[in-house]
Amino acid sequence: MKKITLIVLAAILLTSFAFAQDQNLDVTATVAVTAISFTSNTDIAIGDVTKGTTATVDPLSGAAHVNVAGTTTPGNIAIQGEEGATVTVDFDATAILGNATENMTFTADVVGHITTQPASATSLTGGVSTVDLSGTAGNGGIGTYNFWIGGDLVVAAVQSPGAYSTATGNGSGTGGNGGGAWSMTLVYQ
Repeated sequence: MKKITLIVLAAILLTSFAFAQDQNLDVTATVAVTAISFTSNTDIAIGDVTKGTTATVDPLSGAAHVNVAGTTTPGNIAIQGEEGATVTVDFDATAILGNATENMTFTADVVGHITTQPASATSLTGGVSTVDLSGTAGNGGIGTYNFWIGGDLVVAAVQSPGAYSTATGNGSGTGGNGGGAWSMTLVYQ
């Protein structure tokens, strides 16, 4: 009888192990990425130009401006986002400056660096480039990057005198990002 009881008890134990199941739970989390923000600190001011020349606004040094007079200032855009993140940068290679009837083509020269010192900057190629925001990826802080924008403006020998702009007359950006200004697009990679 003891033997039968042990056999029945062993069968019950084996059966209970056969029906045992593991319960697994999935654990999920979403880590938010700090949104990219930008500040347009300075518009591009080419200054006074002479007919029949190419005016150059050097984004790195005011001493290197060519064929310009008056107030000449490279543009400046500062961005912030996820520390150490890689950002894709796409900007208009050219912009059209216009008055009521004529235009001139401005070809952008863009440089950038994580510091606020343009002397440390390196050239970005037209079209799509990538940059890394300051800091170390994964630290959760805010990273920065600065852009300085200069370029060349071709002034025809028969160009009419007057004020020209991307925002007035027939001026526009040419990168497909909408007319009215030179533009830059930033996207996390």
